[in-house]
Amino acid sequence: AAATPTTPTPAAGASGTAKATTGLGFCWRCALRVAGCRDPDRYLAREPSAPSTASPPARPEEGADDAAQATDACGLCLGLLERGDALRATLAEKIREGGYDARTYSCSIVLPVFCVFRHQILLSYLREVVGEAAAGECVELKDVLRWLLTAELGALGLDGTVAGVADPENPALTVGAACDFVHAAAAEELKCL
Repeated sequence: AAATPTTPTPAAGASGTAKATTGLGFCWRCALRVAGCRDPDRYLAREPSAPSTASPPARPEEGADDAAQATDACGLCLGLLERGDALRATLAEKIREGGYDARTYSCSIVLPVFCVFRHQILLSYLREVVGEAAAGECVELKDVLRWLLTAELGALGLDGTVAGVADPENPALTVGAACDFVHAAAAEELKCL
């Protein structure tokens, strides 16, 4: 039988969060986020290293109109973290193709409103079911994406710039990651806004 990927065990003290979120169907990197993991190396791992605590991503159900189910992606990150390795490879390829003379970079990330909306729903759920502390432990999607992208930029020999500090002799490479999510089901879900 083929081995299936597993979800890393949440950090100690996150058992209430793990219990409350089991079966919600998010990816292993989002399981780390919800558990409050702030170790970038855990997110950079290619495969999870511990037993599963969250169910695998939900498969589309016939007639379902949920945006995540309709795309077969994680309901929290909408596939951004599931495809993190491909995103890093694409970033490296584009930088190599474009060439650069910089030694430093500045990075900005824009998330789809749908991801921000779902994150806030998750935080509300965690506050209600587990408590305020659990919601405060949850790591922002943007932080994890930044860790993934900056690791790739570092592998290319670039150093991050300090905000507001510019070196006119060595201009920084500007990296912008604008993430979009377009799907009819998503548009329906966001009509309430």
